[in-house]
Amino acid sequence: MAEKFTKGPWKALTNGNAYNSETVATFKDAADGWICSVYDDCDTCALPDDANANLIAAAPELYEALNKLLAVAEMTTFSDSYPAECEFANEALKRARGEQHG
Repeated sequence: MAEKFTKGPWKALTNGNAYNSETVATFKDAADGWICSVYDDCDTCALPDDANANLIAAAPELYEALNKLLAVAEMTTFSDSYPAECEFANEALKRARGEQHG
């Protein structure tokens, strides 16, 4: 299945206001569009909004890196030596493409 998500690179930007601390993952800059917003709307909560936004912003590169690693694993004996790890990686990529939920 072809990827249907917005291609990277994405960035994590902070745009705080009086009501919450909003961190936005975008593909170029805020003028180009938002991928998502991560909110910490609770003054007493220790939600890691910056860390979550950074992880989301890294998603396109992580997806590409995992795809490349699996391609190398399949061309070598790595996938034979570590089938469970390769299957786990393949399942994660399927979830990212929306082919399965889990």
